[in-house]
Amino acid sequence: MAEFGGPAIFLDRSDVNTDEIIPARYLTELTKEGLKAHLLEDLENFDRAVLATGPRVAVSRANFGCGSSREHAPWAFEINGITAIVAESFARTAQWSFS
Repeated sequence: MAEFGGPAIFLDRSDVNTDEIIPARYLTELTKEGLKAHLLEDLENFDRAVLATGPRVAVSRANFGCGSSREHAPWAFEINGITAIVAESFARTAQWSFS
């Protein structure tokens, strides 16, 4: 069993969609590193400054990862060091795994 620890961020709402995780305008990025600065950029009422604290886990409410299926969403979390997502439920399209 894998162990996860460290700081966490709380996305205090349901239905966090993939376009809020990584906006579509960045889908032309060819590397994960190119996505790093844009994680959760369009998520309303989220202070992106907490990403500087080095969170390892994201916690959310129901239906996390809904919207368009895109591999860029988990990549954006992974490149930011967030390798675990805890949510009440996940959207059908959010079948992610981190390496």
